[in-house]
Amino acid sequence: MKKEKLISTDKLRLAKVKYFDVKHNGVEVTGEDPYVFLLNINNTYINLFDPVENLPVYDRLPYSNTTKSGVDFGSKIVLKQGEERDGLCYVIENTKVKGLFNRDLVSIVDIENYMIHSDKFFIDRRDLLLNNSKFKISRKLRAKYYNDVVKGEEFEYFVNSHNNNKKLIKM
Repeated sequence: MKKEKLISTDKLRLAKVKYFDVKHNGVEVTGEDPYVFLLNINNTYINLFDPVENLPVYDRLPYSNTTKSGVDFGSKIVLKQGEERDGLCYVIENTKVKGLFNRDLVSIVDIENYMIHSDKFFIDRRDLLLNNSKFKISRKLRAKYYNDVVKGEEFEYFVNSHNNNKKLIKM
């Protein structure tokens, strides 16, 4: 029996898929942002379930932006990897992945199970459910799948509304 490789939760980051607008120097707010797990390999972040997806990666600063009158309005993001350009990007969340699993090491199966059963919208969950026979498609998972289809279509519409020449391939 083959022993499954374990991944340190310190090397995993939870990130949202966002749309970066160079002109406004920030990401746009959408109704529901898809999540992904990024794996840090030698200071390069890759989407654990779609490693060929090469998007810029941003990190949030730990403090918020504040107007002159003292009103907080979000946090600044800084480019960690890739080039600044209009389009999709990953924005790393401040969530510690160790806290999601309550352990230092996790397997791919652990991460898949988290994604499958999470209430968060994971962009890679649909492919997992469709292409992986180990997940028994219960009524609850079927409902989650169809909900993901709707959210995915809404996100695709949002992305495509920015540039009619570029289409979101994932959805």
